[in-house]
Amino acid sequence: MFNSEVYKYKNRDEIIKNLIITPITEAYNLIKRDKTNITNKEDVITNTLVLSIKEKTSISEYIKYNHIKIIVRQQIPVDKNDTVSPDLEFIIFEKNLFSVELEAKRIYAKNKWSISEYLSDEGIGRFISGKYSKENEYAGMISYIQNGNLGNIASNLFNGIKNVNCNTCIIISSNFIYCSVHNRKPLSTIIIYHLILFFS
Repeated sequence: MFNSEVYKYKNRDEIIKNLIITPITEAYNLIKRDKTNITNKEDVITNTLVLSIKEKTSISEYIKYNHIKIIVRQQIPVDKNDTVSPDLEFIIFEKNLFSVELEAKRIYAKNKWSISEYLSDEGIGRFISGKYSKENEYAGMISYIQNGNLGNIASNLFNGIKNVNCNTCIIISSNFIYCSVHNRKPLSTIIIYHLILFFS
């Protein structure tokens, strides 16, 4: 059954939109609807989101039967030389194993968790440099907006993304979901999906 579900999509972009982005959006909407208490800790938000994806979304059954796996990595490096990995990885067990890594960033206006962190070498730059997802053509970033004006932050993020080795940046949903294509070193590109979730 799962293989027929995967094969109905024309390409990997459709798989990502339907089996990763849609469930994240569904989980976010459930958290907002249920007024789940969200702290200001990134790991807690990520865990709450993943738990909801696993239990209450359109891919819950696929996760239950191990057709899709979500790995949560919450690593706090002890020093600057420690290896870090993206916060989440979705693994889709189709004919050829397919995975997408996602990095989450808090955005809290007027302090160190600002838009500039998202757009920095420690944010989106990790995907562009190949520090993250070096072998993958696709990646994702999730911003947890915890303070400030959603419309202004989303607009500033969109404009900022376009200035980071970006070939193309498009809005794919009125729910603040973007897709950008970036030059990578030496001669490749990476496609990054951006989800903006408002937890203020």
